[in-house]
Amino acid sequence: MKNTNINPIQRSIAIMAALAILSSCKKELSSVSPTPTVETTTTSISASTPISVALNGFANTQSDSVYVMYTSDGELFRDEIPAITLPAAVQQYQTENYQQNDQLSAYTISDKDGNLKSYVSIIRYNERPVALEYNFVGTFKKVLEQREWADLDNDGWHIGGLFEDRDGNNRDVVNLNLLPDEIKNYMTNNYPDDIIVRAFQTKEEAIIVISKNNGGFANVFNKNLELQKHLSICDVNCQLEDIEKSTVSSKVLTTLSNTFPNYIFNYGDMMNVNGVSMGNLILLNANNTRYLVAFDANGNLLSNKVVF
Repeated sequence: MKNTNINPIQRSIAIMAALAILSSCKKELSSVSPTPTVETTTTSISASTPISVALNGFANTQSDSVYVMYTSDGELFRDEIPAITLPAAVQQYQTENYQQNDQLSAYTISDKDGNLKSYVSIIRYNERPVALEYNFVGTFKKVLEQREWADLDNDGWHIGGLFEDRDGNNRDVVNLNLLPDEIKNYMTNNYPDDIIVRAFQTKEEAIIVISKNNGGFANVFNKNLELQKHLSICDVNCQLEDIEKSTVSSKVLTTLSNTFPNYIFNYGDMMNVNGVSMGNLILLNANNTRYLVAFDANGNLLSNKVVF
């Protein structure tokens, strides 16, 4: 019989070799990003400390988690709280806008004197995490940015990463000539008067089709090419006119940046009724969740709808 005993000296050498390899790996990674500090207790820590959220295999990504970013001008602190203690307004907003979401965690944000400033709620929606900030009474403020570990100290994305579309090269755009026949046939049979004007593919391989017909619609087909949602994006008699991001007012763009940090501009429309401009409609991608955001003619935020 073969002797499988390993003496203490051999074992020590093996452990030291393994540690040396691990140390080498850490040195290589440290050149990309510092190791994040992730707090898992309810002890107050800096609100700007990234929050780690497990992906659970989202979109077959190589990463196992993302990090929620919180920025502030002053010194603020974060405490984890039971999700059930979130204000009723927060829970209602999430129920109405993120149907069938799963609550993952919740936090309070306070100043050094313990005065409550806001809430952070992290949910799972369509298999992906969404982090939302609310003010101290539970009114929605913004969708917090997410980053992968390697991108904590850069622009928040890298080619091949979960948020690579942030480079603005529109990798998620689908050529209309290459739309699957199943989608074309469904639209022809069920919405024969609709004109397909845009299409985008999500990380989960779902396809969002924007169509126009005396109004506008967002049609979401899942990865099995089955219709999952048919969402009206403009009232009847509302005509949609394509616009470029460069023509959107600075007021609208500032609101978008404040509400959806590091968002991706997919496309925009001007809403016209009887030849009069009623404002802008913007489809954007925030951390792989798509939103339709409406503004009035003066650039004031009217609403934002979750598309997928």
